[in-house]
Amino acid sequence: MNTVQADITAKQDLAPLAALQADNDGYLQQLAELVATMPPAIYRSHDGHNDAIGAHVRHVLEHYESLLRDADSAIDYARRDRDPDLETNSALAHRRIERVRARLAELVRDGHDRDLPVMHHHEVAPGQTAAVELQSSLGRELQFLLSHTVHHLALIAVLARQRDVAVPPTLGLAPSTLRHRER
Repeated sequence: MNTVQADITAKQDLAPLAALQADNDGYLQQLAELVATMPPAIYRSHDGHNDAIGAHVRHVLEHYESLLRDADSAIDYARRDRDPDLETNSALAHRRIERVRARLAELVRDGHDRDLPVMHHHEVAPGQTAAVELQSSLGRELQFLLSHTVHHLALIAVLARQRDVAVPPTLGLAPSTLRHRER
Protein backbone atom coordinates (compact mmCIF):
# COMPACT_ATOMS: atom_id res chain seq x y z
CA MET A 1 0.00 0.00 0.00
CA ASN A 2 1.47 3.35 -1.00
CA THR A 3 1.38 6.50 1.14
CA VAL A 4 -1.63 7.99 -0.64
CA GLN A 5 -3.64 4.77 -0.24
CA ALA A 6 -2.68 4.58 3.44
CA ASP A 7 -3.77 8.21 3.95
CA ILE A 8 -7.12 7.56 2.22
CA THR A 9 -7.65 4.41 4.31
CA ALA A 10 -6.85 6.29 7.52
CA LYS A 11 -9.33 9.06 6.62
CA GLN A 12 -12.02 6.51 5.78
CA ASP A 13 -11.48 4.81 9.14
CA LEU A 14 -11.65 8.14 10.95
CA ALA A 15 -14.62 9.61 9.12
CA PRO A 16 -17.38 7.89 11.14
CA LEU A 17 -15.71 8.79 14.45
CA ALA A 18 -15.13 12.35 13.35
CA ALA A 19 -18.79 12.62 12.31
CA LEU A 20 -19.99 11.20 15.63
CA GLN A 21 -17.67 13.50 17.55
CA ALA A 22 -18.92 16.49 15.53
CA ASP A 23 -22.55 15.54 16.18
CA ASN A 24 -21.90 15.16 19.91
CA ASP A 25 -20.04 18.47 19.89
CA GLY A 26 -22.95 20.21 18.20
CA TYR A 27 -25.41 19.08 20.85
CA LEU A 28 -22.97 19.92 23.64
CA GLN A 29 -22.58 23.38 22.10
CA GLN A 30 -26.36 23.82 22.18
CA LEU A 31 -26.33 22.79 25.83
CA ALA A 32 -23.47 25.20 26.60
CA GLU A 33 -25.28 28.09 24.93
CA LEU A 34 -28.48 27.37 26.82
CA VAL A 35 -26.70 27.05 30.16
CA ALA A 36 -24.74 30.27 29.55
CA THR A 37 -27.87 32.30 28.86
CA MET A 38 -30.22 30.75 31.41
CA PRO A 39 -30.82 32.64 34.64
CA PRO A 40 -29.07 30.71 37.45
CA ALA A 41 -32.24 30.58 39.54
CA ILE A 42 -34.08 28.80 36.73
CA TYR A 43 -31.14 26.48 36.07
CA ARG A 44 -31.27 25.14 39.62
CA SER A 45 -35.02 25.38 40.31
CA HIS A 46 -37.29 22.35 40.46
CA ASP A 47 -40.98 22.11 41.07
CA GLY A 48 -41.03 19.05 43.30
CA HIS A 49 -42.21 16.84 40.46
CA ASN A 50 -39.43 17.28 37.94
CA ASP A 51 -35.68 17.46 38.36
CA ALA A 52 -34.01 20.80 37.94
CA ILE A 53 -32.53 21.55 34.55
CA GLY A 54 -29.16 21.45 36.31
CA ALA A 55 -29.75 17.82 37.31
CA HIS A 56 -30.14 16.85 33.65
CA VAL A 57 -27.05 18.82 32.70
CA ARG A 58 -25.05 17.07 35.44
CA HIS A 59 -26.30 13.67 34.31
CA VAL A 60 -25.33 14.29 30.67
CA LEU A 61 -21.91 15.68 31.55
CA GLU A 62 -21.03 12.84 33.87
CA HIS A 63 -21.78 10.29 31.16
CA TYR A 64 -19.33 12.01 28.83
CA GLU A 65 -16.79 12.26 31.62
CA SER A 66 -17.17 8.52 32.25
CA LEU A 67 -16.30 7.78 28.64
CA LEU A 68 -13.33 10.14 28.76
CA ARG A 69 -12.09 8.68 32.04
CA ASP A 70 -12.52 5.03 31.12
CA ALA A 71 -11.97 4.87 27.33
CA ASP A 72 -8.72 2.94 27.84
CA SER A 73 -10.20 0.50 30.38
CA ALA A 74 -13.83 -0.48 30.93
CA ILE A 75 -16.36 2.34 30.52
CA ASP A 76 -18.68 2.39 33.50
CA TYR A 77 -21.49 4.94 33.26
CA ALA A 78 -22.84 3.88 36.66
CA ARG A 79 -19.59 4.93 38.35
CA ARG A 80 -20.17 8.65 38.02
CA ASP A 81 -19.09 11.29 40.50
CA ARG A 82 -22.60 12.79 40.74
CA ASP A 83 -21.27 16.25 41.56
CA PRO A 84 -24.14 18.19 43.17
CA ASP A 85 -22.44 21.51 42.38
CA LEU A 86 -23.13 20.89 38.69
CA GLU A 87 -26.85 20.91 39.47
CA THR A 88 -26.82 24.36 41.04
CA ASN A 89 -23.86 26.21 39.51
CA SER A 90 -24.49 26.97 35.86
CA ALA A 91 -21.10 28.70 35.43
CA LEU A 92 -19.33 25.54 36.62
CA ALA A 93 -21.51 23.42 34.32
CA HIS A 94 -20.66 25.67 31.37
CA ARG A 95 -16.92 25.30 32.02
CA ARG A 96 -17.25 21.52 32.30
CA ILE A 97 -19.24 21.32 29.06
CA GLU A 98 -16.49 23.23 27.26
CA ARG A 99 -13.82 20.97 28.77
CA VAL A 100 -15.73 17.85 27.68
CA ARG A 101 -16.05 19.25 24.15
CA ALA A 102 -12.30 19.83 23.95
CA ARG A 103 -11.44 16.43 25.41
CA LEU A 104 -13.82 14.61 23.03
CA ALA A 105 -12.13 16.27 20.08
CA GLU A 106 -8.73 15.21 21.44
CA LEU A 107 -9.92 11.66 22.08
CA VAL A 108 -11.05 11.18 18.50
CA ARG A 109 -8.17 13.09 16.93
CA ASP A 110 -5.27 11.80 19.03
CA GLY A 111 -5.95 8.81 21.20
CA HIS A 112 -8.32 6.80 19.05
CA ASP A 113 -7.72 7.54 15.40
CA ARG A 114 -9.59 4.37 14.50
CA ASP A 115 -12.75 2.88 15.95
CA LEU A 116 -10.89 0.82 18.51
CA PRO A 117 -12.68 -1.74 20.62
CA VAL A 118 -13.47 -0.72 24.18
CA MET A 119 -15.03 -2.56 27.08
CA HIS A 120 -18.28 -1.41 28.63
CA HIS A 121 -19.01 -2.33 32.24
CA HIS A 122 -22.76 -2.85 32.55
CA GLU A 123 -24.75 -3.15 35.74
CA VAL A 124 -27.53 -5.72 35.54
CA ALA A 125 -31.01 -5.46 37.01
CA PRO A 126 -31.45 -4.26 40.60
CA GLY A 127 -31.09 -7.09 43.07
CA GLN A 128 -28.53 -8.85 40.91
CA THR A 129 -25.00 -8.92 42.21
CA ALA A 130 -23.18 -9.56 38.98
CA ALA A 131 -22.17 -7.05 36.38
CA VAL A 132 -21.08 -7.85 32.89
CA GLU A 133 -18.42 -6.44 30.63
CA LEU A 134 -19.40 -6.13 27.02
CA GLN A 135 -17.21 -5.40 24.07
CA SER A 136 -18.09 -2.16 22.37
CA SER A 137 -16.31 0.45 20.32
CA LEU A 138 -15.59 4.11 20.68
CA GLY A 139 -17.99 4.77 17.82
CA ARG A 140 -20.80 2.83 19.45
CA GLU A 141 -20.26 4.65 22.74
CA LEU A 142 -20.28 8.02 20.97
CA GLN A 143 -23.56 7.00 19.32
CA PHE A 144 -24.99 6.07 22.73
CA LEU A 145 -23.91 9.41 24.20
CA LEU A 146 -25.42 11.28 21.25
CA SER A 147 -28.79 9.57 21.73
CA HIS A 148 -28.60 10.01 25.51
CA THR A 149 -27.79 13.71 25.15
CA VAL A 150 -30.60 14.34 22.67
CA HIS A 151 -33.04 12.66 25.06
CA HIS A 152 -31.99 14.86 27.97
CA LEU A 153 -31.96 17.99 25.80
CA ALA A 154 -35.59 17.24 24.94
CA LEU A 155 -36.40 17.03 28.66
CA ILE A 156 -34.42 20.21 29.34
CA ALA A 157 -36.32 22.00 26.55
CA VAL A 158 -39.66 21.05 28.09
CA LEU A 159 -38.55 22.17 31.56
CA ALA A 160 -37.14 25.44 30.19
CA ARG A 161 -40.34 26.22 28.29
CA GLN A 162 -42.39 25.50 31.43
CA ARG A 163 -40.26 28.13 33.16
CA ASP A 164 -40.78 30.63 30.32
CA VAL A 165 -37.23 30.34 29.00
CA ALA A 166 -36.94 30.72 25.25
CA VAL A 167 -35.22 27.74 23.68
CA PRO A 168 -34.45 27.04 20.04
CA PRO A 169 -37.27 25.05 18.41
CA THR A 170 -34.80 22.34 17.39
CA LEU A 171 -33.36 21.78 20.89
CA GLY A 172 -33.68 18.12 21.77
CA LEU A 173 -34.53 16.92 18.28
CA ALA A 174 -32.63 13.92 16.97
CA PRO A 175 -30.52 14.24 13.82
CA SER A 176 -32.95 11.96 11.96
CA THR A 177 -35.89 14.19 12.96
CA LEU A 178 -34.04 17.28 11.78
CA ARG A 179 -33.25 15.62 8.42
CA HIS A 180 -36.88 14.50 8.06
CA ARG A 181 -38.11 18.03 8.69
CA GLU A 182 -35.66 19.44 6.14
CA ARG A 183 -37.20 17.22 3.46
